[in-house]
Amino acid sequence: MIRLKQAIGFAMLGFSIYLILLFPPDYRKPLLYYCLLLGFCVWLGMVVVNQTTQPLRRVLVRGVAVVLVIAGSVGLSLTIAPGTNIAADAAADVADGASEDWLTQLNNYKQQGHTAIVKFTANWCKNCAVLDKVIYKTQSFRNKLKETNAKLIVADWSYGDEAIKQMIREFGGSGQSLPFAVVFPGSDPDNPILLRDFYSLEDALSALDEAARRGGG
Repeated sequence: MIRLKQAIGFAMLGFSIYLILLFPPDYRKPLLYYCLLLGFCVWLGMVVVNQTTQPLRRVLVRGVAVVLVIAGSVGLSLTIAPGTNIAADAAADVADGASEDWLTQLNNYKQQGHTAIVKFTANWCKNCAVLDKVIYKTQSFRNKLKETNAKLIVADWSYGDEAIKQMIREFGGSGQSLPFAVVFPGSDPDNPILLRDFYSLEDALSALDEAARRGGG
């Protein structure tokens, strides 16, 4: 049982590293320091003192641990909150090299009469990663974009972009989650074509064909 407990501990450490890597680079160092502080406080309150320790000492040591956790939490929030816009930073990283954010791209394509397919994704969405491989990175999909003169827009919801949340609710409903995509026909953007849940390559190609039949280009 001791060996099993140790093995599970390593598995939890590995999962913790994975979770931290989901955050933007600027967030990772503060989070690692906070995790170190949290681990120290747990050790302080549960190992340094226990039920056999004198009550007064136990209360004092655990009180110090609680204060440190609160102080660390406040420090973490002050370190990563002010003046940061991680949603915009993420969008800049994934928007196919474009300098504009996804919503600006979409509005520009609408004004120009281009069909646009907005792929909503997030780094925590495993099904989205699968769809990237089976749909968006395939030559068939790229050929269809060229054939229909459609534009792909990536809307990254990894860090809570409020505009993405609103659009998903507007078109998919309050219960809609990722994966999700919306095709805006160039000549009829007010009547988009929705691709819900785990849609297929055929679904995406058919949606682009339907948009082209409506006159998008």
